[in-house]
Amino acid sequence: SKQIALTVDQLSTNAQEKSEGPIANLIDGNTASYFHTSWSGTVPPAPHWFQIDTKKEITYFKYESVARNGNNIPDDVDIMGSNDGVHFELIENLTKAKNGMLMSTSPYTSPVMGNNSKPYRYIRYSVNHTNTGSVFFSMSEFKLLQALSILKLISKERRMQTLK
Repeated sequence: SKQIALTVDQLSTNAQEKSEGPIANLIDGNTASYFHTSWSGTVPPAPHWFQIDTKKEITYFKYESVARNGNNIPDDVDIMGSNDGVHFELIENLTKAKNGMLMSTSPYTSPVMGNNSKPYRYIRYSVNHTNTGSVFFSMSEFKLLQALSILKLISKERRMQTLK
């Protein structure tokens, strides 16, 4: 897997909290900073999400995330894909029970996604539920990693064996 370098202009959200946690903090490499969705004033209805414009189509990927603290950690998330940034399709639903999503500040790595073999430019992280039942969530860090398909991995492994 190879980390996709992200810049702030590639990130967006439907629910930025005005008083704290700008979305830029998701990719600043600092686990002491965090992104927070809206909890004050007029709070957008669920689901709260952030999305990434990868600037290219990717088919197989995974992510690494670090929670801010023990509260408002996503434990049921829809990973969505789009090629126009408007119409999104479900790629994978991840849950604490099914995928072992961590409810602590330890880094979590998702399974590789992309089983439908369809490439997407936009990836959305849409939160259905948090460990505290809040509509809002926070996160310290997020990394998107492009993965090889299983067939490419097998092919690469066979080439390596042939070279031995």
